[in-house]
Amino acid sequence: MKILKPLSFIISAMLCLVLLVSCNNPANDGGGDTQNETESQNKPGGNYLADKKFDTDEYMEGFDADHVGISKVGIPMCASDDAYYMLDGRGGGDLIYYYDKLSGTSGPLCAKPDCMHNTSECSAYVRVSLAIDYYDGRLYFLDTDEKNNFCVCSCAPDGTDKKQVGLYEEAKPGGNGFGNLYSFCHRGYFYTSYSRQSFENGEYVKHIYLTATSLSTGETVTLLDEVSNNFPAKNFCVEPEGNKIYIMTSSYVDGDAETAKEKVRFRVLDTKTREISDLCELVPVGDFVRGMIVIRDKGIFIRTEKKDEAGARINYIELVDTDSCTSREIFSHSGDIDLTEECIFVDCEISDDGTVGFEAYDYDINKLTFDKAPTLGADCGISGGVQIVGIKNGVVFGGSLDGRYVGFALDGSAADVLLTLDNQ
Repeated sequence: MKILKPLSFIISAMLCLVLLVSCNNPANDGGGDTQNETESQNKPGGNYLADKKFDTDEYMEGFDADHVGISKVGIPMCASDDAYYMLDGRGGGDLIYYYDKLSGTSGPLCAKPDCMHNTSECSAYVRVSLAIDYYDGRLYFLDTDEKNNFCVCSCAPDGTDKKQVGLYEEAKPGGNGFGNLYSFCHRGYFYTSYSRQSFENGEYVKHIYLTATSLSTGETVTLLDEVSNNFPAKNFCVEPEGNKIYIMTSSYVDGDAETAKEKVRFRVLDTKTREISDLCELVPVGDFVRGMIVIRDKGIFIRTEKKDEAGARINYIELVDTDSCTSREIFSHSGDIDLTEECIFVDCEISDDGTVGFEAYDYDINKLTFDKAPTLGADCGISGGVQIVGIKNGVVFGGSLDGRYVGFALDGSAADVLLTLDNQ
């Protein structure tokens, strides 16, 4: 911890009391020997690692974010070794739900008997269902305060010890033009990227932001704040990898939607120095860019799409070469594609008899085969498409926009309905 210069005992005690009552921030939940926790200025070139143990690009189990993927936007969901957690606004309100892997029980993350789950006194209650992640033994999620400002909140895995970690005083969710939201915990920080568009002085203006909130101090800094006219930043997403965060923005080739073709700009943020560097800019094979994933030792992959001569949609996976500023198609398919760190999923769908059907490929585009298909059982009561959010310990988990959440082992050895919620 940063050591304060000696002050009088009385002044120190008063300062501590003010901090405790005015800021409901947690103690250093992540632990460790922090190097610069109270740095209030975002000055590129310093050392902004949350802990000296993070001074490595090697993968750190429990501290490195799972790749957020394309589907996690709109399907706020995460997993620990013991449970799955979902944020959902169906079933009567915005709530944190859980599924216990051992007991198979599920429901709102609240232990109060007869709780209506509709006020802040309920541990499961949130004002908005936007983003949730599990990090170092705690849940972290986006919420809003009474003034509708974004805030980062945290609680224990059972919903207790709920507290506000940090506040974004100038950021408010909702309304027209709010989107491109990605949030994740990574190496001591809660990162959030989002965009907002508006009509100003006769033209459309789009703002894109990337922020970092310290999980130990609650301080929030803005790492990227850009304004562009006529929607040049059409698609905006970020991906963590070690001490780097890759930033992708797409825009129309000629700055005009009439061209129906996009170009892509790639940059990288060094989380240690907070310096942002350009990698490359290119025009991909597909006409429209849908997302990005960074695979260790493999590179940057983007998902794009275009329509064939008959008007049918074709999805592409392209591998980016930042040295030559080009990308090449490595996979194409007419079905829906979800990208995870372990493999590429195509057309994940639950049939009427409860069988979970899908195709899966590794990033060398070898088709993966399994002895049997996962099945939820004919009486599972759900069917239809599923968006894959991630994989943990060989178990795939995902959901749908109409409130169906499932988990299944890739090898077909197990499958469970985690939660079903009716639209209300």
